Amino acid sequence: QGIRVLFVKFYGLWDGCEKKTRIAVFIGTALFVLLAVMLFVHYERAAHFRRFQGAWEGALHSHWGRLMVVQRIVLKVSEENGGYHAIVDSVDLGLKNLPVARFDFGSRSVNFQLTNGVSFQGALDGGTMEIRGRLKWPGGKYSQPLAFTRTNTPDRVPEPLKEAEYASRQGADLQGIWAGTVPDEKPARMELKIAEALDGSFRAVLNNLERSSATGWPVTSLNYEEPRVKIVIQGVAAMFEGELDGSHTRMAGTWTQGKAFPVTFDRVDPKNEGKLK
Repeated sequence: QGIRVLFVKFYGLWDGCEKKTRIAVFIGTALFVLLAVMLFVHYERAAHFRRFQGAWEGALHSHWGRLMVVQRIVLKVSEENGGYHAIVDSVDLGLKNLPVARFDFGSRSVNFQLTNGVSFQGALDGGTMEIRGRLKWPGGKYSQPLAFTRTNTPDRVPEPLKEAEYASRQGADLQGIWAGTVPDEKPARMELKIAEALDGSFRAVLNNLERSSATGWPVTSLNYEEPRVKIVIQGVAAMFEGELDGSHTRMAGTWTQGKAFPVTFDRVDPKNEGKLK
């Protein structure tokens, strides 16, 4: 009853207003509603972004021969100077803070493209907080499914090995620099840098000296039970299995990466590090 009375009074006032006044009131009301909608959209988008901001982690899986390629990818989203920005880590390839040339998202869609042309198109599932889509390589001929999950503890790209960490030392059979050539159709000279901690654990990286962009690949696992050596680099589906000789200067065995090749790794003088013969 009270609302009806107020409506009748308002209608009476409106009916008594001049035409110009009515127009002014109508325009003012429309502008007020438009402003309210704009503010609502702005704050909804800001709230949506706050839910989206942070680290998201996923992994690519594919077979290469009898080995599995595993490449963990971390998408990191942040706000900077009033805009939304993203960078990407490829953990198993040792690549950190890859710049994102284009990044945009909507209420459901999430898209980004790296400066090297690799792109991702996906959708956000608000219920599971997953971003599901496909990672596409330049040219669009090859793509893989990829799902990101929100995380507060993303995997990190290992820090580069320091020279002091892999310098040869007494009592560390494998520590040092090793070089060998994979005799494929295009022979590739590989360089291993191995650091052995006092507790017997290992850290190592692999460099393909034929390709300047293929360096710093983290070794996923290195097992050594004298004289047997097994090295796995899951980011490129590569594995070496061999034996260390009695002088601790040569590892002979098999390199598997799609195909299997006989390979011998020889200990390298640090002065010749990174040099091709």
